[in-house]
Amino acid sequence: MARNYAGILGFLAMVVVAVRSLCRGFSADEALLSATVALALFTIVGLIVGKLADNVVLESVWTKVRTELGAKETPEAQKQ
Repeated sequence: MARNYAGILGFLAMVVVAVRSLCRGFSADEALLSATVALALFTIVGLIVGKLADNVVLESVWTKVRTELGAKETPEAQKQ
Protein backbone atom coordinates (compact mmCIF):
# COMPACT_ATOMS: atom_id res chain seq x y z
CA MET A 1 0.00 0.00 0.00
CA ALA A 2 2.86 2.38 0.74
CA ARG A 3 4.31 2.03 -2.74
CA ASN A 4 0.91 2.71 -4.28
CA TYR A 5 0.43 5.90 -2.27
CA ALA A 6 3.98 7.02 -3.06
CA GLY A 7 3.63 6.44 -6.78
CA ILE A 8 0.26 8.12 -7.12
CA LEU A 9 1.05 11.08 -4.88
CA GLY A 10 4.48 11.67 -6.41
CA PHE A 11 3.19 11.50 -9.97
CA LEU A 12 0.23 13.75 -9.21
CA ALA A 13 2.49 16.34 -7.57
CA MET A 14 4.87 16.26 -10.52
CA VAL A 15 2.10 16.80 -13.07
CA VAL A 16 0.45 19.59 -11.07
CA VAL A 17 3.71 21.46 -10.50
CA ALA A 18 4.83 21.05 -14.12
CA VAL A 19 1.53 22.35 -15.51
CA ARG A 20 1.38 25.19 -12.99
CA SER A 21 4.95 26.22 -13.76
CA LEU A 22 4.42 26.19 -17.51
CA CYS A 23 1.14 28.14 -17.18
CA ARG A 24 2.93 30.81 -15.14
CA GLY A 25 5.57 31.25 -17.82
CA PHE A 26 8.53 29.43 -16.29
CA SER A 27 11.03 27.92 -18.69
CA ALA A 28 10.92 24.19 -19.34
CA ASP A 29 14.11 23.69 -17.29
CA GLU A 30 12.67 25.49 -14.29
CA ALA A 31 9.36 23.65 -14.62
CA LEU A 32 11.06 20.24 -14.79
CA LEU A 33 13.32 21.05 -11.85
CA SER A 34 10.36 22.13 -9.72
CA ALA A 35 8.36 19.10 -10.84
CA THR A 36 11.22 16.74 -10.00
CA VAL A 37 11.60 18.23 -6.52
CA ALA A 38 7.84 17.91 -5.98
CA LEU A 39 8.00 14.31 -7.21
CA ALA A 40 10.74 13.44 -4.71
CA LEU A 41 9.12 15.18 -1.75
CA PHE A 42 5.63 13.86 -2.33
CA THR A 43 6.92 10.36 -2.99
CA ILE A 44 8.51 10.41 0.46
CA VAL A 45 5.28 11.75 1.97
CA GLY A 46 3.33 9.06 0.11
CA LEU A 47 5.60 6.35 1.47
CA ILE A 48 5.09 7.58 5.02
CA VAL A 49 1.31 7.96 4.67
CA GLY A 50 1.03 4.60 2.92
CA LYS A 51 3.04 2.83 5.59
CA LEU A 52 0.89 4.39 8.32
CA ALA A 53 -2.29 3.39 6.48
CA ASP A 54 -0.95 -0.14 6.02
CA ASN A 55 -0.22 -0.41 9.74
CA VAL A 56 -3.69 0.90 10.67
CA VAL A 57 -5.44 -1.58 8.37
CA LEU A 58 -3.28 -4.48 9.54
CA GLU A 59 -3.84 -3.65 13.19
CA SER A 60 -7.59 -3.31 12.65
CA VAL A 61 -7.80 -6.69 10.92
CA TRP A 62 -5.74 -8.40 13.60
CA THR A 63 -7.87 -6.87 16.35
CA LYS A 64 -11.04 -8.09 14.64
CA VAL A 65 -9.61 -11.58 14.15
CA ARG A 66 -8.50 -11.80 17.79
CA THR A 67 -11.93 -10.61 18.93
CA GLU A 68 -13.73 -13.17 16.80
CA LEU A 69 -11.42 -15.97 17.88
CA GLY A 70 -11.89 -14.94 21.50
CA ALA A 71 -15.67 -14.93 21.08
CA LYS A 72 -15.57 -18.42 19.54
CA GLU A 73 -13.39 -19.77 22.33
CA THR A 74 -15.57 -18.39 25.12
CA PRO A 75 -18.65 -20.61 24.51
CA GLU A 76 -16.43 -23.68 24.21
CA ALA A 77 -14.68 -22.84 27.45
CA GLN A 78 -18.05 -22.38 29.19
CA LYS A 79 -19.18 -25.90 28.14
CA GLN A 80 -16.23 -27.49 29.90
